Amino acid sequence: MNMKQVLSILVCVVIATTAFAVAAPMIGKDEKSGEAVPPNPDSADDITISITAFVAHVDDNHNLLGGAISVGDNITGTYTYDSTTPDSHAAPTVGDYRHYSSPYGITVNAGGFVFETDPSNVDFIIEIVNDHGTPPKDGYVLASYNNLPLSNGATVEEIYWALVDPTLSAVSSDDLPTEPPVLADWDPVLGLTMKGEDPADPGHRYFIRAYVSSAEIVSSENSASAINDDIQGLPADAFKNNPDQRKNAFSNKLDEVNAMIEAGEYHDAINKLRHDIRAKCDGSLEGHPNNDWITDPVAQAELCAMIDELIAYLETLL
Repeated sequence: MNMKQVLSILVCVVIATTAFAVAAPMIGKDEKSGEAVPPNPDSADDITISITAFVAHVDDNHNLLGGAISVGDNITGTYTYDSTTPDSHAAPTVGDYRHYSSPYGITVNAGGFVFETDPSNVDFIIEIVNDHGTPPKDGYVLASYNNLPLSNGATVEEIYWALVDPTLSAVSSDDLPTEPPVLADWDPVLGLTMKGEDPADPGHRYFIRAYVSSAEIVSSENSASAINDDIQGLPADAFKNNPDQRKNAFSNKLDEVNAMIEAGEYHDAINKLRHDIRAKCDGSLEGHPNNDWITDPVAQAELCAMIDELIAYLETLL
């Protein structure tokens, strides 16, 4: 039994004792047909969901994260899946939707670190549970088992998010949904968790638990315009100087992004967003303050989250 299978079983044991029982997902085989499940091809049915969460617990006794992530911090992320992925679980009350290729997976931005699925070795699953277990529960679970290391070299063993509904009203089937979960319908239970270790000293580990406060579909339609609307609505004191001039310049830049998206020039749109627009409002978020046009830290956090979400969506179109 390989490590990924062991992790899957351990995850299921934890959930069974805290919320609902889920059979361990099979890797690479459709239990219902017995046929191998091929890697997911590029699909027009890709769905990207953005999430915002707040950190509730950090266990980092060996300071692998350098104090960069603290309780109460807001973190953002996106996950992408193919809505046509086949169900590989035999039970009629459990749907396992496993992805093995890019652009599928999850990215979480926290404290300057990026926790993300390895695009060259994807093992990403979404599991939908409908009236399953004793007592029965509904569940929405996602997990990424193969992930890139952090910028400091620490591993990311697993990125995991679990929601449970003991009232059996959150989902009506085990089908893969095309909309984000309605958070008010769910108990967050285990929350969004990330864990890993120092590869030079496996005894030195970290663990983060956060609770997701928003989950929304990401689309290119009107996203650049929405960013511009937020900028135009900022008060004058949110800018370093010349607020009217800055607003006009941002508007022109975001019009350019819209034109690039409409023309299918996704690389150019991403570069414009990341290196031109975001760079002018990220000084409080590991950026360079001297380059900022917008200096209010709250506005910076909101705008950068919106820009990051749009970039994540556009990357699924490459």
